[in-house]
Amino acid sequence: MSGRSQSFTQSVYENVKEPSIFQCITPFVAFLAWICSLVANFTCEFMTLDVTVGGSAYFLGFGMWSYQGWSYVVSSGTIYYARTCFQYSDTVDPDSKWKSAQAFSIIAVVVGGLAACVNCCVICTANPSRGYQCFALLYLFACLSQGLTFLFLQSDACLNNPIFNLELDNISILDASCNLSWGANTSIAATVLWFLTACMMCCIGLKESKSSAAGDGGDVDEEPAEAPEEPVEEDAAKE
Repeated sequence: MSGRSQSFTQSVYENVKEPSIFQCITPFVAFLAWICSLVANFTCEFMTLDVTVGGSAYFLGFGMWSYQGWSYVVSSGTIYYARTCFQYSDTVDPDSKWKSAQAFSIIAVVVGGLAACVNCCVICTANPSRGYQCFALLYLFACLSQGLTFLFLQSDACLNNPIFNLELDNISILDASCNLSWGANTSIAATVLWFLTACMMCCIGLKESKSSAAGDGGDVDEEPAEAPEEPVEEDAAKE
């Protein structure tokens, strides 16, 4: 029994492959993409609404879940102003594109984050080729979801912003435009990183499947040894 247990343990250790550097880099890139998605999707400065009134230019940042406003603090008789993030009030009614961008922002963070966490556990399994291909699809879905968050730029947040009303008090607007801010640029980086991670996982899965198929083919070529024939007893031959 001890010999069988030792041989079984030895076969298990032989099947477990040490992860390569390329396999270890993939979860790191996935976590980097997840951080970029988390920051980009929940910032209050995904894009900026720039308005020129007279000779002065004004701008405010807007995100899918919050917007940028002004807050002030009075200290020693001096008023200090600072930009602060505020949650949208209940009076703001997002349109369909705005709501779609919010939904995809959550999907990208949840799906990509879970895939990145489990990916760290899969790299040390004995036969991870199928797992790699499944994770490639998950990362690709996170990439698609992150890219669809740019529907926010086609929503009322940019075209008919309820916070920054361009016709308030009959002010003469010379120029108004929506521009990408650092949040949108971070979202672009997250989309590229999710796609890069999906490609890396697909390449690793194909490589592992080819190596496992080559190993299985070598085992099939080996023919089992034939059992030795039993000698015929002399007494039975005499009878």
